[in-house]
Amino acid sequence: MLQALGWTVADEDVIPSGTPDDVAVERILGTRNRVLLVPFHGHRARDGETVDGLRLLQLVRRERPDFPWRVVMPVSAFGMPALTLARERGADRGFGDAIAYLELEALDRAETRARLREHLG
Repeated sequence: MLQALGWTVADEDVIPSGTPDDVAVERILGTRNRVLLVPFHGHRARDGETVDGLRLLQLVRRERPDFPWRVVMPVSAFGMPALTLARERGADRGFGDAIAYLELEALDRAETRARLREHLG
């Protein structure tokens, strides 16, 4: 997705799905990149803990309160109700305009790409 807009994404910049939160946070804190692609993927872990992109970003912000990143957060139509609920509960409070939520089903639309370009500057 970011490559289609001219952003370079190196293999070492990709954090594989299933990476434990503490390892993902460490990798994000160590990156020079100022753009993060963090899928929402709201679900519950086996222990009942909420697992989603907003929770990961909260952990990162706990370590870096200034939060210098711009975030692109794709969310599927299936995940949209969970994202809406998380946002209503304040999960994205304090991030200001750092996060752009994009519907996966709308990624190919010109207006979505224009919004993404504007968000990333």
